Amino acid sequence: MLHELAFADANRPAPVQVLRLALKPYSLGHDLRLRALRNALVLLPPEEFNAIPTAQKIAALKAAVMICELDEAQTARLEKPSWFNWRVRWHGFKLKLAWWRINANEYPLGIAEFRNYHRAGTLCPYLIPHREPGRQMGGPLVARLIQFVAEHFGKSEREALDYPYGAACWHYFVWNEGQGNVNIINQDELDFEEYCAAEEAKLSQQPPTPTNPAPNPVPVTPGLATPAPDLSAADSEVRHA
Repeated sequence: MLHELAFADANRPAPVQVLRLALKPYSLGHDLRLRALRNALVLLPPEEFNAIPTAQKIAALKAAVMICELDEAQTARLEKPSWFNWRVRWHGFKLKLAWWRINANEYPLGIAEFRNYHRAGTLCPYLIPHREPGRQMGGPLVARLIQFVAEHFGKSEREALDYPYGAACWHYFVWNEGQGNVNIINQDELDFEEYCAAEEAKLSQQPPTPTNPAPNPVPVTPGLATPAPDLSAADSEVRHA
């Protein structure tokens, strides 16, 4: 049941507003554009992002919101060269209208809301790492996801760029599990790992003695879904939330 709920959330993400603008579901195209712009809010871990100057943090947030409030067709129309592009003028007016009353105290909340939006939009099923070592795939994951959506759902490249990132991950990894390429954790394995986590917690609370040495910390996966792997990582090495 938990897998079904996570898959449903990935395919029908909840509406999100950041800086008073409604965002589209986080898509493959959004991820590509944010990375192409080297957006610090997406690329940097929170501790590094928090260390950069406030002006840069606000600029990164606004740029991310401006990208994610549009779909691929809307962005392409704004990028179309024209000596008088009324769409660009209207879009700029809409942004000014939405942001002119925003005060400095709202930006930290906006950053937290965008992080939650990005995290929820990139959740993938948790994969059990392969026991046998192998060569990592060199191609970026987002490229494989775009190809998979285009091939299996009969979409053009532009249509594939609008596909929700998290939903593409779930379809891709579920299909690969059917082909025997990956293993998605099942309910029995999840229950066992939660049991191990509980036992490790009990042991860690006991004072170490010669007959009860302190246990070595063992990473345990207590959840179902994990953020999408980094684009340079192999499919079998998805990071756990």
